[in-house]
Amino acid sequence: MPRFFRRMLNVLLVCFALLLVAALGLLCYAWRQAGSAPSDAQLARYAHLPYFQDGRFQAWQELPYMPEKTAGQGSFGSPASPNRPPRPFPMVRLTQADFASAPAQPFTYYWLGHASALIEMAGQRFLVDPVFGNASPLPFLLPRFQPSPLAREALPPLDFVLITHDHYDHLEAATIRHFAQQATVPRFIVPLGLGVRLQGWGIPGDKITELGWGESTQAGALTLTAEPALHYSQRFFGDRGRTLWAAYVLQSPAMDGSDRSGERIFIAGDSGYSEHFQQIGQKYGGFDAALIEIDAGNPGWPHTHLFAAQAVQAAQDVKAALMLPVHWGAYDMALHPWGESIRTVRQHAAEAGVNLQIPKMGERFQRGDVRQEEWW
Repeated sequence: MPRFFRRMLNVLLVCFALLLVAALGLLCYAWRQAGSAPSDAQLARYAHLPYFQDGRFQAWQELPYMPEKTAGQGSFGSPASPNRPPRPFPMVRLTQADFASAPAQPFTYYWLGHASALIEMAGQRFLVDPVFGNASPLPFLLPRFQPSPLAREALPPLDFVLITHDHYDHLEAATIRHFAQQATVPRFIVPLGLGVRLQGWGIPGDKITELGWGESTQAGALTLTAEPALHYSQRFFGDRGRTLWAAYVLQSPAMDGSDRSGERIFIAGDSGYSEHFQQIGQKYGGFDAALIEIDAGNPGWPHTHLFAAQAVQAAQDVKAALMLPVHWGAYDMALHPWGESIRTVRQHAAEAGVNLQIPKMGERFQRGDVRQEEWW
């Protein structure tokens, strides 16, 4: 073989080897972000549940994916996407010094972008679905539009962390590992099966409380109950439905110590629209506030997320006195122009007479506050 062709062959072999190493590196990285799913033996304990069939947790109706009906332009997370906001958002930057040593008693809300929030209620301080980086298993896909208003390293002391499900925009491996390395590890309240992933990232088993739909737990004086959501779980190939997903109801006692009920908050998690919202509203008699997702609805996956009008209807169904929009403002996930979902939700809420308040990221918010500025 001529020397030139030998050299070309060697170059091609080196390039192939480098590509193979890079691919294996990305696969290992993705596997590390995915975490461990429950084994068949571990899942067997849920066989008696009506929403667990054929070795998987199941939604009560089909969640179709129809690529031919997918609407919108661009691609998820692309830096050149036409759906990204043209400029950074105004926000209130937070540090640990911005939080009092004792958590507030009334519902106090700090939105951190997308579905992440820091909440104080009934003397408990907790995080909901904390994600501070990419919403994907790969380092270059679905980055945030801008950093969180509160850095992971600047978090104040927490009583617990509340997780709705294991999708990457709601559960971040790096954040869980961060908590696992703390001198005091907060408690984690999660849907069934999710404890296996958390333990794989270093969270002690005695710090994890798993809930099925309709099950409750106490956090100080605060009662938390998991309720159904029309969605699914998955982090890696073949593990769809191996963990549960949930909405949550948070109930506090009356601040005066009487037998009257205190505040009642609904966290919808990710969900398509169905009769379950009305059923939850009837079960609890209404809510002082509801965190409802407003983004990522698409005709290609019509029952997996809420469209704008459905989000407002869901707030009405659960009888929420206040609607706080979440699942927007941080990631390019819906293939529609930036700001479309919040503008449309705002219009539907005004027409329906729904009290919609839209605080900036990092802004301290309590019930009764008015946040109507179009800051986006």
